[in-house]
Amino acid sequence: MQMIEVAVIGAGVSGLIATRFLAAKPQLFSVDVYERADFIGGLWVYTDKMAIDDNYPAHGCLYKSLMTNTHRSCLGWPDFSLPDSITESFVHHTKVLKYIEAYADHYKLKKYIHFSTLVTNVSRIDSENPHRPRWLVETLDVSTARPSKSKVYDAVIVANGHYNMPYQPDIAGIL
Repeated sequence: MQMIEVAVIGAGVSGLIATRFLAAKPQLFSVDVYERADFIGGLWVYTDKMAIDDNYPAHGCLYKSLMTNTHRSCLGWPDFSLPDSITESFVHHTKVLKYIEAYADHYKLKKYIHFSTLVTNVSRIDSENPHRPRWLVETLDVSTARPSKSKVYDAVIVANGHYNMPYQPDIAGIL
């Protein structure tokens, strides 16, 4: 059987989970993860930046004292339980991030991640099989602002989130 090459865009929770299950079958899948930041965790990473930072949108959707609005019994993954040290009913965001980082470390996911790499374009490419297109993924090295890589994949998982830039509608009388 031919190896299926998969690109995952984003190393937040969804991207990490997708990567974990793809990486669990190395005989079937080859995986590359592209993460714009130089860290994992997506929206669980706190920042007070609220503007364009280094030419890229930077906005955190968390506030310093944020705790989950879901009880701890509903958090966690079946194959990686919350640590016993988390005892509070509603968990502070810093502990959630540590849990996500521990998940990535446990499953050795960081070796698949291209940090500081922005995906600039994903284009469909016709292939020999009209029912299985391929995808050209083009990236930019965030630290140098130069194109870094173009690679063709059999599949692309878009897990880049949608909370990275605030949207404020222009409504007369508000603000």
